[in-house]
Amino acid sequence: MPRLASSSCSAAAGRLLGVLAALSLAALWAVFLFRNPYAASDADATRLVGYTMIAGAAIAAAAAARGAYVAMYLLFFVMFVPVGFYVLLTPGMFSAIGWIEIGYLAAAILVHLGTPADGGQKKRVSHPVD
Repeated sequence: MPRLASSSCSAAAGRLLGVLAALSLAALWAVFLFRNPYAASDADATRLVGYTMIAGAAIAAAAAARGAYVAMYLLFFVMFVPVGFYVLLTPGMFSAIGWIEIGYLAAAILVHLGTPADGGQKKRVSHPVD
C-alpha cells in the first residue's frame, strides 16, 4: 500500500517533537538536580538517577533526530517505566517529566507511521543478462 506524502511530514514532525521533548526532559532533570525548589538532592542515589536520566534524554534526542523509532520506543520504556511513571504521579512541577515522556512516545509513533515499510531504501531490480 503506498504511503501518502503526509507520512514524511508526520515523520519530520515526530522527529522535531522527539528532539524537543528529549531536550525538555534533560532540562527538567537538570533543574531537579541543581535547583530543586522542593528539597535538596544531596543523596548520591538521587544524583546517580538524575545524571542517568539526563544522559538518557541526550541519547533520546539523538535517536529522535535520526528518526530511529525502534530506539525511541526502547528509550521511552527505559526512561518511563522505572522513573517517569513515578514522577508522573507526584505533585509539583516535576510531574511534567512523565507527561513529556508520554509526548516522546507520541513522537516515536509519528516517526514510525511516517517511515516507509522498506526503511526508505530503494529496492534493486536485477535484470537477467541475455
